[in-house]
Amino acid sequence: MIYKKYIIDSMNSLPIENVLQDLTKGYVSIIIVMSQKFDNKELNYNYLTNDQIKRLENILLPNDRKNFLISHSIVNLFYCSINNCEVINLKYIYSQYQKPYIDNEYNIQFNISHTMGCNVVAFSQNASIGIDVEYKDRDIDFLDIINKYFTIFEKNYIKQQSTRFFECWVAKEAYLKCMGCGLINGLINTEIDIIDSNHFQIINKNSHKTHVIRIEHINNTHVMGVTSMEVKNE
Repeated sequence: MIYKKYIIDSMNSLPIENVLQDLTKGYVSIIIVMSQKFDNKELNYNYLTNDQIKRLENILLPNDRKNFLISHSIVNLFYCSINNCEVINLKYIYSQYQKPYIDNEYNIQFNISHTMGCNVVAFSQNASIGIDVEYKDRDIDFLDIINKYFTIFEKNYIKQQSTRFFECWVAKEAYLKCMGCGLINGLINTEIDIIDSNHFQIINKNSHKTHVIRIEHINNTHVMGVTSMEVKNE
């Protein structure tokens, strides 16, 4: 999987034509937003559906509200452009595990993730996509997660440097989001068996199929994992 990425600081800088060109060439296209650098004057409800506005009003933490607003606005603006329609006309479809898809003639799919200070939106064509991002200084007690869901190989990798937990986590999350399956059962059935400088390989214990997850660090503060439905059979 090859991807192109764009860092934007406003809705006006969303490179819709570039994204479309990337997708037609078979690339994944990723939009990255560092929340603190985003133009706050553009943070309004103009690009949200009515359902998303209701969901936003139930989000209490300011950082979470801002992330929700940024990421969903990017997605909706992009699909309004390619569908030549208004936000109210976007047709959202949800999978069994609530993975969203917006109806469009190009079969362009998307996935979003956000964390403290960063939003990422990935687009792909004719293939499911999964992306996850984490703040590396996030205060989380991950020992319980490691002991329950991580293999000896993964534990040994993390022991060398604690922030590597987030590399493993975004790899697993991106894979599970790409597959569109539930988190808990998915964690039990996935295993990282190869780690390279910028990619992990995950094997599904049930299907015995492997998937490559690209890993990238953003500004030394965040780590991102992304994968599409490119599969290698053992």
